Amino acid sequence: MVWTRISEEFLVERIRDHPCIWDHRSDLYTKKALKRAAYVAMKNILVDNFPELATITTDHVRIKYNNLRTYFLKELKKTVDASSGSAGGYVTRWELFGVMSFLKDTLYNYITVPTQHFREELLFTIITNILRPIIILYIFISTVTISFMQHTVTTSTITIIISCRQHRNTTTVTVLQLTSRAKPVKPAKEEEN
Repeated sequence: MVWTRISEEFLVERIRDHPCIWDHRSDLYTKKALKRAAYVAMKNILVDNFPELATITTDHVRIKYNNLRTYFLKELKKTVDASSGSAGGYVTRWELFGVMSFLKDTLYNYITVPTQHFREELLFTIITNILRPIIILYIFISTVTISFMQHTVTTSTITIIISCRQHRNTTTVTVLQLTSRAKPVKPAKEEEN
């Protein structure tokens, strides 16, 4: 079993025809039987068109697509990161990037990371609206983004040490800790004409 660029591109084009596999905004996305049937149909079409893939199974097709999607996501993240950073930017040389670009709408929100501007704006709002009368000794801001497949959870924590008192052998530290947990908003489903 040898996958070629042509057979991979053929697979991606067949995947695009089955939104139940890739479009999490679709109602069909949660239908496991429909996904299984789509993978079986794709396997049969691949075997008919590419004799070198005669021994593949539906699991091979599913795993191959997952690997291609993961690589596409990595390449997309590089291009997004480069466009927001350096002037030169990153241009992918991966041949299937353009063919898989239909996935951008479903994956784009999952690679967005909070920016420094967002953190500064959040801190400014908290200080000016809530903590103005309080003397702040120390501020620590941390943002953690955890990504697994298509799910990303971002937790931002602001720890503010307001006062520190020492009495005999004990130190009392008054801490205000604000935590926000944000999940990316899924894009709105387009209306059908």
